Amino acid sequence: EPPKSVDSDYNSSNELPSPESSKSQKRVERHDLIPSGTSLDTSSLETSGSPISAEQVALCLLEKVASRKNLTSADLKWMVSEHDVPQSLLPLPTAIPVSPDDELYDTTEHFDRRTSLPCRLRGNLEWAPPRQQIIFSIPSNPKRKETMTKQGYRCAGCGMRIDPGYMKRFRYCNYLGKYFCNTCHCSKPTVIPARIIQRWDFKEYPFNLKVKKFTYEVSNFARDLLSRVHNDPLFNIQAINKTLYKKVKEVDDVKYLRLQLHHLASFLRTCRYAVKFLEHITALPSYVMDDIHLYSIRDLLEVKSGLFRERLETVASSSLDHVSSCQLCLAKGFFCEYCKNGDDIIYPFEVKRCSQCPDCGSCYHRECFVKGKCPKCERLLL
Repeated sequence: EPPKSVDSDYNSSNELPSPESSKSQKRVERHDLIPSGTSLDTSSLETSGSPISAEQVALCLLEKVASRKNLTSADLKWMVSEHDVPQSLLPLPTAIPVSPDDELYDTTEHFDRRTSLPCRLRGNLEWAPPRQQIIFSIPSNPKRKETMTKQGYRCAGCGMRIDPGYMKRFRYCNYLGKYFCNTCHCSKPTVIPARIIQRWDFKEYPFNLKVKKFTYEVSNFARDLLSRVHNDPLFNIQAINKTLYKKVKEVDDVKYLRLQLHHLASFLRTCRYAVKFLEHITALPSYVMDDIHLYSIRDLLEVKSGLFRERLETVASSSLDHVSSCQLCLAKGFFCEYCKNGDDIIYPFEVKRCSQCPDCGSCYHRECFVKGKCPKCERLLL
């Protein structure tokens, strides 16, 4: 309520009120400023005359806020309005993590968890199913007990928990480096990409005395994954293990063939007489010429058998026959600016005797070229 007017305190004879009545009126006015529902002990106010007492400070604060109106959410002015930055509520989750142990219970709580959401995510803090990932390193083969302890004595595939006394019945996956139960691991052998790239190892391991051969046994999950990516170019030898070019002659020879085809394709694309030969090159996968270090599992197996090199040599031979007899293609050669031998014309596809500047593309004799001192690049800088 607003404070009472001073005129109402005057009596009919226009006499000023007494000091006692004035003090009482002030106490009533201050009580009116206190919000409803707030209890305040005023017994000490009568005896406390200090202007800096706690009661006086509290009453002064109440006088300040008593006349203010409480703001609603509609009255608030936001820093960023909904019109400027439209936002929506976060979507509700469509999946929940489900433990493999939930199947062992049939209580109402576990049934509600299984049916409350349309999708169920397998896994929890103790176990999660394996992810579809390409592994480029050979997994270490620690002791069975150590690995099973890390797995919590659970199958890496289905999460089934077993007693430690039965862990010898689990089978090791040479691709993921984990142990699986007999249902998730059917002991089917396959080649391991990491062992091919790191060690050029196509043998199937470990040695089985009964069948007299090596078998790399992997889990059903790993076998399905490797079969799906069998034809996908996912393995860059230069990035994973570039020393393989020095250790394995077959891989090094295929690298030079692919580099030769890369330059031959540039010649044939700009020659109007090479339509038939260009079809042979375009029949190959594009990554064979565009990225000479990229291989699929199928390519690596064919490199080992020699089929990959044979196919590339057939295409390269027919393309070289065209270039050597075509005047338009022969006119695109270079002469070495180091030795100034104009009679010896060199071409980019002569990868064994030619070095190409990575900046300007000029070709020089391999024995003449000095990296970082290209004569054409120096002229362009002038």
